[in-house]
Amino acid sequence: MLGIVSRLEACSLCIFSCVFLLTENRDDKSW
Repeated sequence: MLGIVSRLEACSLCIFSCVFLLTENRDDKSW
């Protein structure tokens, strides 16, 4: 159970950082 939770947490963190980098690279801040 804990392994799944930590894996999901790491995955969400990776996605969040990916989205953050993508939005930072763009000029328009629509959202």
